[in-house]
Amino acid sequence: MREDLLHFIWQYQYFHKDKLQTTDGKPVHVLFQGYPNTDAGPDFLNSKIRIGEVEWIGNVELHVNSSNWEEHQHEQDEAYNSVILHVVFLNDVEVYRQDGTLVPALELKNRIFPEVIQRYRSFSQHEGIPCMSRFQEVSDMIKLSMLDLALSERLERKARSIVTEFERNNNDWEETCYQILVANFGFKLNNDPFRRLSKLLPYKLINKCSGNLLQIEALLFGMAGLLKGTFEDEYPRLLQKEFHYLSVKFSLQQKEMSGTEWKFLRVRPSGFPSRRIAQLAALLAGHQKLFFRFIESRTCKELYTLFNCNISPYWSSHYTFDMVSETKQQKLGKASVNSLIINSVVPLLAAYGKLKDQPELVDKAIELLETLPPEENYITQRWKKNALKLKSAFDTQAAIELYTHFCLKKQCLKCKIGINILKDTCISGASI
Repeated sequence: MREDLLHFIWQYQYFHKDKLQTTDGKPVHVLFQGYPNTDAGPDFLNSKIRIGEVEWIGNVELHVNSSNWEEHQHEQDEAYNSVILHVVFLNDVEVYRQDGTLVPALELKNRIFPEVIQRYRSFSQHEGIPCMSRFQEVSDMIKLSMLDLALSERLERKARSIVTEFERNNNDWEETCYQILVANFGFKLNNDPFRRLSKLLPYKLINKCSGNLLQIEALLFGMAGLLKGTFEDEYPRLLQKEFHYLSVKFSLQQKEMSGTEWKFLRVRPSGFPSRRIAQLAALLAGHQKLFFRFIESRTCKELYTLFNCNISPYWSSHYTFDMVSETKQQKLGKASVNSLIINSVVPLLAAYGKLKDQPELVDKAIELLETLPPEENYITQRWKKNALKLKSAFDTQAAIELYTHFCLKKQCLKCKIGINILKDTCISGASI
């Protein structure tokens, strides 16, 4: 038995109530189970319970074992003096409030509908999407409602993470935006080395180059550790020379990456880190104060224009240094730009909007997701196999959150889809 399952059972009253009584033999009638409490304190608030001849209004606390009360030190917490009933799976000890009075206990061990436990166990033992076998039985309304919730939680979680970075960066939004954007230029496989690069080369140094593409390229390639060794082509030799000058000027000697962190294997040539760095340099050289440009942009079209930057001509015939290879596309592709908007611009808008109490920016972030096409990855493919309709990036971002933070973590009792299936199981398999 897990406490989240016990919470679900109490909330929906999925247990036999005939001759219900406390562990010391007093009759119990549940007049109202209470409101689930999402903050600190007892699990259910404003419950109405008749114990014996007395009708009590107060709070209910749940534990798998009654001894958990003392393990959590509730007897020392005055917030639990308002508990009128201790609902437990197993009553192994009597427990007391801070004032020394006994807390009445209701043991549910032999009263829970077996269908609930069986279905929950089948969820817990399933790999991937626990409710896959019954997913299509759930109404579209419930699925859409859960997607809305998942998307909201995803934006909230990402916003909190960005605000934390913002505070670490001495409340500098441009530096924070730069770090988020650079990390996402790794497009998953190279996110970590790109993130490290953004920390080693702060945005204030990029700004000192005043939009000079060659200098920004030299700084990025040099700090990435990709200008070490001897080159045949004039272009990387020129970058080496410029980086040597800038590294002395900005005191960057011996701070660059080793160069071995970058992943080229299993990456398409168009996505090689060398080309991504060249595209990043073009973006940074072409636009200053990117964060406020993101904030001020009203549509995806305006954002596409921002990301539409020409990289150095060298990259029209190279994927990496000293290796000639005809390339068809130098600029960031539309799918790549969409990914940067989804993973950088949207969370930044949400974070800034929440911190500044400007809900219109959060709304704009959501509107961008609704405008962008759906993402294609192994998670979205799994959902499509389950007949989940994904029409936009809003849907795919929600589906990714649902899979990674609910399905994989077996949080079925926090998911409206999982709760609906469990409730149907109870209704069809037991007399409530």
